[in-house]
Amino acid sequence: MTFLYARKMLRSAQRKMRFESSIWLQAVSVICLMGMMVNPGCIEAPLALGDQALKELTITGPEKVGKGGTKYFGVEATYEDGSTAQTISDLTWTIKEGPGTINDLGFYCAPETVTEETPVTLEATLTRDGVTHKTTKVITLVPTVLDEPEETEEDQTPENSPPLPDQNDSDSSPADSWINPIGIPTPEFGLEQTNMIYADEVYDFGRGDQAYPDAGNGPYTHYVDNTSPNATDTDNEFGTKDRPRKTIPGDDLKAGSVVEIHGGPYDNGGPVLALCGAGTKTSPVIFRGPNSDHRPVLSQDVRVRGQYIIVENLKMSNCGLTTSSGISVGNACVRYCEFSGGGGNALYASSYNGDSISNIVFYKNLIHDKGNIHSSNDEDAGGIACTAGVSYCWIVDNEIFNTSGSGIQIVAESLSAMPTTNHIYVGRNLVYKTRQSGIWSKQSVDCVFSQNTVHSVINTSWSPSKGIGYQYGPERLWIINNHIYHCTFGVAAMSSSGLGNGTEAFILGNVIHDIHHANDGTKYFNPNSSWSNAGIMLVGVSKNYVVNNTICNADAGINSGCDGSLYIVNNIISNITEPDCQHIFLESAGALNNSVVSNNFFFQNGEDIRIRWGSSHLYTLPEFQAATGKGGNCVNSDPGFVDKSGGDLHLLNSSPAINQGLESDLYDRFQSIHGVDIRKDLEGTPRPTGGACDIGAYEFGQ
Repeated sequence: MTFLYARKMLRSAQRKMRFESSIWLQAVSVICLMGMMVNPGCIEAPLALGDQALKELTITGPEKVGKGGTKYFGVEATYEDGSTAQTISDLTWTIKEGPGTINDLGFYCAPETVTEETPVTLEATLTRDGVTHKTTKVITLVPTVLDEPEETEEDQTPENSPPLPDQNDSDSSPADSWINPIGIPTPEFGLEQTNMIYADEVYDFGRGDQAYPDAGNGPYTHYVDNTSPNATDTDNEFGTKDRPRKTIPGDDLKAGSVVEIHGGPYDNGGPVLALCGAGTKTSPVIFRGPNSDHRPVLSQDVRVRGQYIIVENLKMSNCGLTTSSGISVGNACVRYCEFSGGGGNALYASSYNGDSISNIVFYKNLIHDKGNIHSSNDEDAGGIACTAGVSYCWIVDNEIFNTSGSGIQIVAESLSAMPTTNHIYVGRNLVYKTRQSGIWSKQSVDCVFSQNTVHSVINTSWSPSKGIGYQYGPERLWIINNHIYHCTFGVAAMSSSGLGNGTEAFILGNVIHDIHHANDGTKYFNPNSSWSNAGIMLVGVSKNYVVNNTICNADAGINSGCDGSLYIVNNIISNITEPDCQHIFLESAGALNNSVVSNNFFFQNGEDIRIRWGSSHLYTLPEFQAATGKGGNCVNSDPGFVDKSGGDLHLLNSSPAINQGLESDLYDRFQSIHGVDIRKDLEGTPRPTGGACDIGAYEFGQ
């Protein structure tokens, strides 16, 4: 990806998702920072800064902030050799002059009452190794609410850039724009309900039923604004716009409560800030900021507790849905929130006492800058996690980047807890610039990863860069219709290690390209080992089904050290870039007789393709077919991509791969388990469209 391409893509996404511009300016910088690992066409600073001395700091962010707005400011460090890097941790922020507040995450909150343009001087301080560095930035506070910038021709998103989820301003129901990711059912709670369901309803404020007051963007019962001069909690259980509460109510709120939160940051002084409610499906409890442009900051760890709760339009570092003694969690949705700063996982669900947590939705959240992606330590500050006791959880349409741990991870944490972690649906998320892996499952049962875009995962000395995958033997994990690129492994399955007892995994319909090992001294690459870098590398469970995937421009195609069996059917494997690597490499003798290789297209620019069968037998395709009797209907031929060099791996109308696929019963199998039909490619084109399904990830539209 070139710098110009990245900048255009991100600026277009900014407009679509209504994110703060300064965050995206930093994201553009970080895209280039990782360029050396993923593509030499990017002008970048090195990841490892070594012993280079810090020269100066610069605050990045907008030049103007409108009244009542909250904007994010970052810090860029410049080193002696001219290289730059985003500085995330160890920062202290202050306001040297002017109104407003700023916290140590870099979120500046402007006051609501501004009558004229006012200069504000921000100061960031960084102390490392006994040396203190300071920098300032003067911004202008303006007495209007700033609109988004107009789109120019330069800002147009390239036609082939991956689709990004639209950010919703929560003024209408999320269900209005909801389209199910392929293979993922609709959640029972969390998409249809907004505060507008109470527009014509009444609420008991302790004086009998009364109509809900309106905050200007919908009904509320509790109004909170700690920046108002009239804010007080004294004899003010509910608060109003004219006399708001000063703190977020900490009681277990009754069904129908809507807490409208303005101002901030908020910190109740305790170990956590709990958002608690006892809602019902028809009368949920809602904690909300005004909209996705004005997200109040909660500056301490947040816990969501109770039933039928919605949390939306807030900024925080961590939010957990956790059970413990006497505390239950279920039927909860966290949506349109922003997470950054601090360690640990940004958003997670976990049972601490063995009680189940079910029917959870994490929808359209923005998660970024968790931990330090340049740290030499395994910080494990990640995006979203589900652990023991969590079932029927939807992780959909989120964007996650710049995390020092995995973007999304499912882990039951033990073999005995594995059955309790099930039906986690991970769909249509955009994950990039995370460390270790983009989306990962350890022990789990019947989980689905569908239509996610994962790219530019960062390699480390303790864990290679993996787009999507699993370890510790999950059972019936479905990895379907994802787009994975610029990682050192595309789909990876590591050892079960006796920590899980799953036997089957399904890898269907994925587009995987530009998968190359990192030249950073980590030495994961070994062409004589099936554990080496590849588009798909499988070691974990005993039965792996690899169907209708497209792998192009990768160190190796499909590698496996499994002792069980592989079903490799209807795949395209093209342009293997390492001369000592293979299109298919099955290393374990135990898997050779039990595996199926059929109806695949191989291509190597007119040269012989390479299949390694066992530890020592290397074949061309005709030799493989003659020696093993396998490889029926496999061909070494150009599959006819629309524009391979440009990254468009759709099939031309003249492609010989059209209508040449083998019918698979895996689609029936999925529907019997999850009740959803997945006979579609990653763009939703029905499979088959012609007389038979096409080979590869994309079905040609007849």
